[in-house]
Amino acid sequence: MKKIFILIFLLFSFTLVLYSNPIMTAYFSEIYFDDNDDWTIELYDYYGYPPGNLDYCYIESTTNMAFFNNGITFTSNDTLVVTNADMQTDLIINREGDYLIMGGWTYDEICWGNYSNLINAPYPGQSLCRVPIDDYFIFVKENQPSLGHNPFDVQTFGSLDGIVTYSSGIPIYGAEVSFYPVGYSVITDEFGYFLISGIYGMNYDLTVTLNDTIIVEMTVTIEPDETTYVELIPDFDIDPQPQYHNCSLSNHPNPFYDKTEIHYSLPYNSVGSITIFNSKGQKIREIAVSPNENSISWSGLDENNTKVPSGVYFYQLESDDKTLASGKMLYLI
Repeated sequence: MKKIFILIFLLFSFTLVLYSNPIMTAYFSEIYFDDNDDWTIELYDYYGYPPGNLDYCYIESTTNMAFFNNGITFTSNDTLVVTNADMQTDLIINREGDYLIMGGWTYDEICWGNYSNLINAPYPGQSLCRVPIDDYFIFVKENQPSLGHNPFDVQTFGSLDGIVTYSSGIPIYGAEVSFYPVGYSVITDEFGYFLISGIYGMNYDLTVTLNDTIIVEMTVTIEPDETTYVELIPDFDIDPQPQYHNCSLSNHPNPFYDKTEIHYSLPYNSVGSITIFNSKGQKIREIAVSPNENSISWSGLDENNTKVPSGVYFYQLESDDKTLASGKMLYLI
């Protein structure tokens, strides 16, 4: 009898320690809604602390709560897919946004849409997947739902590209474009252009930093399998070359087949050049210009008078080793 009493005491003490120092858990891995907004949830034991079974466990939404059916086992390395058929009563989950809590023998929580500024409601055919980032988890969009497979992982990603310019249109070279909460960053090229691909589909706080000063702050939404384009201009008037405000640069027609006219204007009594680059940043041709004229023709020839292939080409107006303006054109053969 004494041994039984000691055993009960030790079990009680262990239970107190367990509840006073709860183990970090993560079970919600993916959620998907069909065309009728019926939900399917993928559960996976990320940290290796399975509850064994889901008796007396429940999921609570912002609308109601439902217990799991008795007898559902949930073990380590077990990817468990559950629907309303696995609940004792119907659980209402709002696709547009909800806050879910898994309780009972264990605990976990997720949110999206109206309850999160990081992830919007999924579109038809998308699911929301949970992925680990450093010491925390985030919800991201997935265009290839993988319920029952690849828990806490996604297969589809999006891209972001754009340009950073001053209010005068002069591109900002060497600015750092950064994203939060995931640590993506990229540096703008001589055209103020940037591209970053292979990023999660979610909402980001984007900042543009130049010389340790934040010049642009905004929120962008990235969708998987899509490229989001943005034009970023500082919301305060800064321009390192105000003496060149009267510069301009454009071309017509654009796109073009045989030739295009590149129109420009230079500051009074100055000379310069128009340099044409391909999409890889390689110089194709350089043409001298003067303030006495206002346009040049380009018929798709490089420095060796050889026809260049179809594609996107960039051109920039330069004077006194400074880039005054830049543009982009599409050449078609």
